[in-house]
Amino acid sequence: MPKAHPLFLEIASQLRELACSQDTTWSFGSYVNPETGLMHFEEELEAVQKEAGVDLSDVLRTCKTGKITKGETDVEPPQYRMEGITTDGVHIGLGVSFNAAEKWIELVTVFVVRQ
Repeated sequence: MPKAHPLFLEIASQLRELACSQDTTWSFGSYVNPETGLMHFEEELEAVQKEAGVDLSDVLRTCKTGKITKGETDVEPPQYRMEGITTDGVHIGLGVSFNAAEKWIELVTVFVVRQ
């Protein structure tokens, strides 16, 4: 199981609470690949789905139950690396940004964590 970064325990709690709220607006990273027309996050999700069977429900579950292991707080909005284990036992990582006051979460990246 991933180990939470101690500086981000409160932030992770806020993110998990926001992920469980029905009022939250979800979005994907804004970069669109001009060759495929897919957003960066969608391309990565497609790749991890082929590699490890990870789908969007696994990603959303990780946002609701995962731990923040790293963060970049010197960018706006801050970005965090959240990790969790899917129901199939796959260790995945997410790049996420969020704003609890404005009630939004942006999924930036998704990947299989290699040990």
